[in-house]
Parts: sequence; structure tokens; C-alpha cells
Amino acid sequence: MADRERPVTTEPSADMFRQMKPCSDCPFLREGGVRHGAAATADYASYFLHPVGATFPCHASVPKDDPRSDWSGWREGQTLCAGGLIFAEKLGKRNGIARLGIARGWYDPGKLEQREAVCDGLVELLMVSKVSEEGEPGDGK
Repeated sequence: MADRERPVTTEPSADMFRQMKPCSDCPFLREGGVRHGAAATADYASYFLHPVGATFPCHASVPKDDPRSDWSGWREGQTLCAGGLIFAEKLGKRNGIARLGIARGWYDPGKLEQREAVCDGLVELLMVSKVSEEGEPGDGK
């Protein structure tokens, strides 16, 4: 079955919370990671910081044949971005899916790893993205 053919799921599950550390492409990393610019990065952060929030998958779990040009349905096997979860925890925020995961015993923020690799706040995160937009050395491109 091609990745794009994995079933779309609308029901939250424990499987969504299995990623415990940021992947190498995580946009929330201080160093490395993918950089999509400040505007997109602010959107990513909002998914984790807004009380309702949204699901934002780990880059490593997105189907390889997903066009990524628009909002995609959540696919079976995808995981939430651990970097985003760490970022929100550092700011004392939890969106609806994180609160649901805790309530159902699926998510334990204390088990998240590599916290030090993730930006401490929005200003730092946007500065890392700004550096990337300018193409400076070490920008993660």
C-alpha cells in the first residue's frame, strides 16, 4: 500500500503520542531541522499554543508521497510532533489534543526527550526561522 493510501483517521489515539523526541527535520529545533520561514513557523507554533490547537505531525511520519501543498488528512501511523509538544510544555501550554492525551493516559510530558534541543520561546523560534530565510550558515537547509 502506498503511503498516500494509508487510511485517513479522525479519531485521536495513543499511537499519535508515540514520538518522544524531535526528529532531525523538526522545525522547533534550535539547530538543524527544516525551515519554512517565520510565517509558517508561527502557524506551527500556534497549533501547540492555542487552547484548542490542531494536530501537527512529525515530519518523519508524513507519508513520503504527500504533496504537502495544502492541509492533509491525518493518516494512520502519523505521530504528533514531539518538538512542538516540548515547545508548548516549555511555555506552560497544552492544546486540546495534548490535554486529551494526558486525560486518557496516552501522553506523559515527563517522557519527552531532548528538551534542550528545542527553542525556549516564540522569539527564539522566529529568530531561528529568520536566519533560515536569510540563508545564513547553520540554517538547517
